[in-house]
Amino acid sequence: MKHLITCTVLVAALLFLDSANAELRILERPYEVTQLRIIMRTPNTGEVLVNECETCEDVTLKITPETKFFKGDREIPLAQAFRHRGQEAVVMRDAESNDVVRIMIY
Repeated sequence: MKHLITCTVLVAALLFLDSANAELRILERPYEVTQLRIIMRTPNTGEVLVNECETCEDVTLKITPETKFFKGDREIPLAQAFRHRGQEAVVMRDAESNDVVRIMIY
């Protein structure tokens, strides 16, 4: 039994060391918005305007058919996203592009 515990601790330590050397990669970038500014071009595509600070310039992000839209924990069809403009939200952007991954309304 003592051998099993020692092996388990050793494996856990190796996994920790391996993960400590791993490169941290950011997958998404969040934007908190006090008023959702959204434009829908089609039922599944559009743009959302965000900025990093109150005095920063606006950034236009793309809403694609892959974008997910949530109110609380319930997913809402993108076609209904426009109804929720002006509300507080978090917009999650793909870190490698200007595509919106998901929008979460409070």
